[in-house]
Amino acid sequence: MLKSTLTAAGLSLVVCGGASAASFTKGASVIMPYKGTASVQFVSQSAGAKGSLYFVGWENDGGITQATSTDSNNLGQFLFSNHGTAGGYTVDLSGIFPSASILHFAYIITNGVSNAPTGQVTRTDNATGSWYGVGSVTPSLTGDVQGVFVEDIINGSTDNDYNDLVFNVRSLAIPAPGGAALIAAAGLVAMPRRRHEKKA
Repeated sequence: MLKSTLTAAGLSLVVCGGASAASFTKGASVIMPYKGTASVQFVSQSAGAKGSLYFVGWENDGGITQATSTDSNNLGQFLFSNHGTAGGYTVDLSGIFPSASILHFAYIITNGVSNAPTGQVTRTDNATGSWYGVGSVTPSLTGDVQGVFVEDIINGSTDNDYNDLVFNVRSLAIPAPGGAALIAAAGLVAMPRRRHEKKA
């Protein structure tokens, strides 16, 4: 079942199915909330077509820093496939990303079906349609986590289920140099002190 509602931020979708529901906005960006690192976690899939997810790179001030390609598809850092990947499998993204930078992903159909043909590539850095959504995570997780919901049928006959690949992007802040020094100093202060006894 799919329910669409209009919000102030644009088109928001609520996808219901099974025991979970997730709210997201089509075509939204995955944005780093602060300077730091990020990881991508496979959640689930419900797709006839097989596909693979890549990390393309990150965008800041209008320019994109490309991730190093790890295979012949030349789409960036390979993360995982939608079929055959265990729930919870996590990959660290290569790099340290500035605050407010946009993380970009690509999805390629590696073994297609009629409406999702083999070789079809969709990317968040040059999206021609709303083939993905970004929003809340179900079940909710601690930390700064954004859920991404992929729709692999983009030829106008889409089934709009946005469950062909679901993954989470988790951000982790890098402490400022001053903050790291304070943490280290606090650790030293908190260490138990040994009593030195004189030998007779």
